[in-house]
Amino acid sequence: MNRRNKPRNRAGPGPIPLKQSFPLAPPTDTEARALLDQGTADYGEGRIAAAIESWNAALDLDPESLEACLHLGLAHNSAGEHRQAASFLRRALKLVGNQPEAWFELGLAEEGLGAAESAAMAYERANELRPAMFESWNNLGNARSALGRFDRALACYRRAIELRPRRYEPWFNLGNALRSLARLDEAATIYESALELAPDEHRVWFNLAYTRAEQHDIPGATEAYRRAVALLPQDPDAWYNLGNVYAEAGNHFDAVGAFRRALDHRQDDYETWNNLGNALARLGRRGEAIRSFEAALELNPTYDPSWNNLGLTMEEGGDLAGAAHAYRKAIEIQPRRPTYRLNCASVLARASRSEEALDHLAQALDVAPEIRPILTAFEEFDALLRHSKLRP
Repeated sequence: MNRRNKPRNRAGPGPIPLKQSFPLAPPTDTEARALLDQGTADYGEGRIAAAIESWNAALDLDPESLEACLHLGLAHNSAGEHRQAASFLRRALKLVGNQPEAWFELGLAEEGLGAAESAAMAYERANELRPAMFESWNNLGNARSALGRFDRALACYRRAIELRPRRYEPWFNLGNALRSLARLDEAATIYESALELAPDEHRVWFNLAYTRAEQHDIPGATEAYRRAVALLPQDPDAWYNLGNVYAEAGNHFDAVGAFRRALDHRQDDYETWNNLGNALARLGRRGEAIRSFEAALELNPTYDPSWNNLGLTMEEGGDLAGAAHAYRKAIEIQPRRPTYRLNCASVLARASRSEEALDHLAQALDVAPEIRPILTAFEEFDALLRHSKLRP
């Protein structure tokens, strides 16, 4: 009846947003344009703050300068200052409402602010004005994905692919949308198409691996995660998921190695410490496993799977009192988890504490009455039930 908690893999990277390089006006010799031209020169050299200063000064001189408003929106987006960007871009659109560049940049700003609905509306307007804007179709797909409208996102990504079939990003994003719709076979095929275009792109290997694991293709998932960690060895989530697929395949030795590599890059990850403990326990290295569970609980004392797994490992080592204490802690956190109560009842029965064991059995049956018929298959429970009113 004892069961360890099964870990879940961590989802990989989300959609890739694209930016578009809009040409800035070439420098001119007129005095009226001096500040705009200086901003253009600064921006081209990567001096964004200086460019913003020059363009603000130009806008002070000419409050209806469409060029200044557009460039300030672009520069603030580049600096991650999306609220300021949106303000300047709306100002530009009040001057000239049919500027596709302004609508596109406004979409980026709204997306940066987490306003997916507004971003989608802006990208839609940009696409109406310039139907062949590849980046806008891709980003409209991202906005619709953020809103959970994955079916509608598919059409956007496919349109982006039609426009630029050699760019891997819309292929990757299309795979993500298909995976969100649980169309796993199609998603895996699309990720493979993305890898034909970008074979060294870590995020594509990661998401292909995640999809393979969801398909229960453990060899395929293992190979893809190996490629992911080879490309980006400092990614703790890829190492964590690789450890999980190793463990699922029964390869606990390599799982230990993968979890340790994950911890090299993120020491404070209690889930990794927990899963490392499980792998060590499977290898019979109980002392190391107990220390791993204790490390997990030091980081998160309310993480009930680690209390349960600590109890199992202590019970396997004959420490019944320690196991009972750990199970009780798990029950305190999740009192309606029947597995924890059954584990506790089992160890209490072995310790000849029948009354307390029966109490946990009764509470487990209250939560999950469907388990009653199978209890007598377990010797420790059958002996208790034989002399109690809980007998099935």
